Amino acid sequence: MSGAQSEPTGLLLEELFTSVDGLAPNVKNLMLYAKNYHRSLSACTLEASKFFEQLYMIGQNASKLRSATSHIGAALTEVVESYRQVELQRIDKLRSLINDFIHQGSH
Repeated sequence: MSGAQSEPTGLLLEELFTSVDGLAPNVKNLMLYAKNYHRSLSACTLEASKFFEQLYMIGQNASKLRSATSHIGAALTEVVESYRQVELQRIDKLRSLINDFIHQGSH
């Protein structure tokens, strides 16, 4: 590469590094907020899990009754089981995001 060709490339790289360096505080803040967001989601997920576990138990107990309540209990149990499947998928996707983005970005 000749000196004439490398000079614009060098200027371009210098501009790129300056731009990226200017983003550093924003990226650092993003990582901080992402970690806080993850902690909040984890706490919320724990409480939601407890809530749905109790709801599942109510559904199971109601489905054992010999009345119209048994149909409601069975439906409630199905709803909670569906929720669990969706929740497992959400957790898996969130875990991937955290592993790919947050943990690697903080090294």
